[in-house]
Amino acid sequence: MTDFFALLGVPRRPWLEAGELQTRFHKCSGELHPDRLGHLPATERDAASARYVNLNAAYQCLRDPKQRLGHLLELELGARTAEMRDIPAALTDFFLALGPVLREVDAFLAGRDAEVSPLLRVQWFERGMEWDEKLRAWQARAREMQVALEAETRDLSGAWPAEATAGTTPPAATATLPRLGEVYRALSLLGRWQSQLQERLMKLMG
Repeated sequence: MTDFFALLGVPRRPWLEAGELQTRFHKCSGELHPDRLGHLPATERDAASARYVNLNAAYQCLRDPKQRLGHLLELELGARTAEMRDIPAALTDFFLALGPVLREVDAFLAGRDAEVSPLLRVQWFERGMEWDEKLRAWQARAREMQVALEAETRDLSGAWPAEATAGTTPPAATATLPRLGEVYRALSLLGRWQSQLQERLMKLMG
């Protein structure tokens, strides 16, 4: 498995500053961009292109808090972090309240799409605007929870030394892995619910 942290030459930590990571990516990949490879022989061009693809994959992973956390956990634990089956207590109320909302909006969409009367479809449109507002409020709540989890990740990163690399993880950092695993799985669930909300919003616009 490729260590994306090592590939970009950044410390193996739960949190990385976006600006510093971007600067590092540009430094590593600047000379490998496909637009600059046209003068090279085919074999060198292919090798450089492959390295650029790998660097870009590393950057795309590490710039996303959830993906970065999942990658870190896989490197540290030697196995992919399992998807969460049980809803964490902190998200239970949110999930129990969101489920009925999604079912209600699905029923609304089914009724609206079956309506053939132009006059009645105006009424469906007005109700659709109300649903749009409700779903955006739910999105905002999910985003607030996501931001809080990302902030916790930043705090937990304080136990990881700035020079942390493979095989050098200190006990204090290792002790954070169980909680980081919980945060990762919670972020995964929130991402899934946000996708479901966005899907309904797109249908409301149809």
